[in-house]
Amino acid sequence: MIFVGALLGILLHGGRPPILFLMPDPTSVVMFPSNPLFWSLLNELLINIAFAVAVFRASTKALGLLLMASAICLGSILFFSSWGDGFGPKWSNIHIGALRTVCSFSAGIVLFHLWAHMGKPRRMTSWAIAIPMLLVALMLFDPLDNPVGKLVAILFVIPALVWLGISLKCHVNVCHPTSAIYHIPCTVSTCRSYTLSQRIRQLG
Repeated sequence: MIFVGALLGILLHGGRPPILFLMPDPTSVVMFPSNPLFWSLLNELLINIAFAVAVFRASTKALGLLLMASAICLGSILFFSSWGDGFGPKWSNIHIGALRTVCSFSAGIVLFHLWAHMGKPRRMTSWAIAIPMLLVALMLFDPLDNPVGKLVAILFVIPALVWLGISLKCHVNVCHPTSAIYHIPCTVSTCRSYTLSQRIRQLG
């Protein structure tokens, strides 16, 4: 899906081939002018590398402190400075994107550590299929499309969905025929990237 998104950016918006390798454009105001949402994929790749190299040794307490620090910094930026043009698609707000990635990633790791520490098995339920559906609905309708709403989503809504995804497990007879739904968020993200690129182009 990443390759498809990059290829569409090249074909539809005249993007450059380096986007296929998640390489940002240093000559543009936007990191990835042909597919702006790729800034998030780049950040996720970098933080996964950092985790594999060193952060995996960190304790749950240390990760919790990292989560708190990044959440406080992110909230302070959003509440006490101008909203600007988003969470990180431009070079000028790359620091906001980095904080968002660190906050979300550390939250996911902390939630998994807490679940593993509890030692409870995942509960089998057909309702687990609603988790990706809720995520798709959030991406399609974007009811939290404002600074405060996005902060609420990052700190509370998405972690809640992650916790449900960790704790619940869908029945095979339900999830197998509907497994394609797990690929919908990537498709929706590509479509939203097209809309965002148009908006950025209009703003100049």
